[in-house]
Amino acid sequence: MIRFMSSESPLRRQEEKFLVSKKLMNRVLTHLKCVPIYPPRMVNSVYFDTKHHDHFRDGEEGSVPRVKYRFRWYGDPDIIPESGKFEIKSTFDHHREKSSRKLLYSALDNVLSEIFDETGDSLWPVCQISYRRAYWEGVDNTRLTYDYGICFQAHQSPARHHISHE
Repeated sequence: MIRFMSSESPLRRQEEKFLVSKKLMNRVLTHLKCVPIYPPRMVNSVYFDTKHHDHFRDGEEGSVPRVKYRFRWYGDPDIIPESGKFEIKSTFDHHREKSSRKLLYSALDNVLSEIFDETGDSLWPVCQISYRRAYWEGVDNTRLTYDYGICFQAHQSPARHHISHE
């Protein structure tokens, strides 16, 4: 998965996603004269949803506005660290917004209670997604990321499911 991002501000951005092969990705990087800006790293997220998966369904149907909630960390996907970021991503007609705050995983119940108080949504951890991400920037300041080795599993499930191999 490749993402093109142009940032109007750190929290409001336009992004386009494309499913591309590694070969095509290399051609795009060459054409745009991109250079690596960070070393590749593992990205891990636990996603939260209602018992009836309302937010997942909104995303699948392309509803706007829509929202998703996740706890994100970098590094070993098999160890949820004590601290990470809790993020709320909102999608609107022409842009996305993301708010995040550093959080101790043990304090997550407090945040979920705050969300319930604000929205009425009772949220539960539903799945974990892990993948490697590489980062580049072109001469025109276009930023590209390439996600690969994507795995998912039900939260706290011992079985991990792979949807891409590289």
